[in-house]
Amino acid sequence: MACKNTELFRGAGEAYLATLDASTKLPNSNFRPLGNTPLFTVNTSQDFEEVRESKTGNQQLIGYVSNSADTEVSLELNSFSKKNLEVAFYGTGSDVTSGSAVGEAHTVYALNEGIILDNVKVTNVVVKDNLSATLTVDVDYTVDLLTGVITFIDGTNITIPESITVDYDYAAQTKVEAFKNGQSEYAIKFIGKNIHDGKASKVSLYRVVLSASETLDLISDTTVTLAITGRALLDCNENIMDIVNEV
Repeated sequence: MACKNTELFRGAGEAYLATLDASTKLPNSNFRPLGNTPLFTVNTSQDFEEVRESKTGNQQLIGYVSNSADTEVSLELNSFSKKNLEVAFYGTGSDVTSGSAVGEAHTVYALNEGIILDNVKVTNVVVKDNLSATLTVDVDYTVDLLTGVITFIDGTNITIPESITVDYDYAAQTKVEAFKNGQSEYAIKFIGKNIHDGKASKVSLYRVVLSASETLDLISDTTVTLAITGRALLDCNENIMDIVNEV
């Protein structure tokens, strides 16, 4: 006999985010998918006032009244896109088109230590000493073309310290300057399905203030995430969250 009145839920889908207008508190952009999101939770906590009787002296509980309720949102994002990094670190992002650097100046203070170029994914690297003489790769220095790190090696013809210039080409890249912006408010939606029954599900959070990501794991033995938390607030229509499930 089939079970009745049992409705289980396990969600699968995408999280979407839109920026709210600072004045109207309404979305001023379309909802942007945040990419693979291994965790999206809403946690509610309440503060209660206990009311106890005074007649018997036993202080028995006669009332339990909610004084406040807070709704916290937690997200973990796999996508380290420019837009997600802007949100996670209150940042301003920019696109850098491919181009060339001419005469980028550096100083060699020690051998076998890295000189880090201003750009990554470099090609056609030409290094010159302080007399504008061209130095030789793998004789005077090595270069990591992916990261743009130049290392002067034992046997080089330069003296220490030495001023050098570097010409090179670089690939297109993105840049996010962290903490260039103040706190923003967002609307966040979960759009997906209940994998137990395949029915559609949508959860809308109308006004959320997000905190900056507390941790940026740059070296790890596992795939890392951008972990972001925030608080859901009442919007201008006095809504915090709606949950819509297909019948």
